[in-house]
Amino acid sequence: MNKLWVFGASNCLPFGVNEEQGWAYQLSKLLNMKLCLCANDASDNLLIYHCYRENYHSIYKNDCVIVGWTHPDRKTFVYDSDNFEQTQILENSIFYETKTQNFIRSKNNIDNSITKYLNFMTPGKKSKGIEYYDRWYKNYHNNYEQILNLESYMHSVLHTCKTDPIFFYFSKESVKNIQTFNNVGYMLDFVLEKNCALSKHDAHLNANGNELWAKKVYNYIND
Repeated sequence: MNKLWVFGASNCLPFGVNEEQGWAYQLSKLLNMKLCLCANDASDNLLIYHCYRENYHSIYKNDCVIVGWTHPDRKTFVYDSDNFEQTQILENSIFYETKTQNFIRSKNNIDNSITKYLNFMTPGKKSKGIEYYDRWYKNYHNNYEQILNLESYMHSVLHTCKTDPIFFYFSKESVKNIQTFNNVGYMLDFVLEKNCALSKHDAHLNANGNELWAKKVYNYIND
């Protein structure tokens, strides 16, 4: 049975809805493919690309690959258990365990509002309250570098994937200075257009939004 591979962040997951209501699950049924959902909540593009890289040797020509790139402003770090500073902040971090590497990122206060997502790139970073993460955003974060990284990840997937991958993006704003490829759409803009947010305080897709997005991607595949 051919497989549907989905890589991305929480907007690829059945966030706040039942598993069978998630768009990836619904799309797998429409395509009659086995779902391989390789997405992580609050992931950045480094982790998304890493998950693709871990699995791309198992992807075949007749499979379907969808990558939902997230906002370039997000940042995860490869976890090193020998790094004393990293081990000291584990309790206040999101920890990701994959087949070959582990990652950490700041554990933000829960805020999935549309207002937050519309203001990802505003100047002046809010403190994460953890010196390790605050130091990176203060001293090392650079939007141009993050954009270059995303472009590199996209080109790598395009050139290594055995099938033609399909991409979608966090928002139009998130890629305003980036050439997009195989673009099925922009998730945040779709939520606003269809008024299908999970709630007033959560911009993830509600049940109806998941169904609409599954149909949108299905139609893109079959055009």
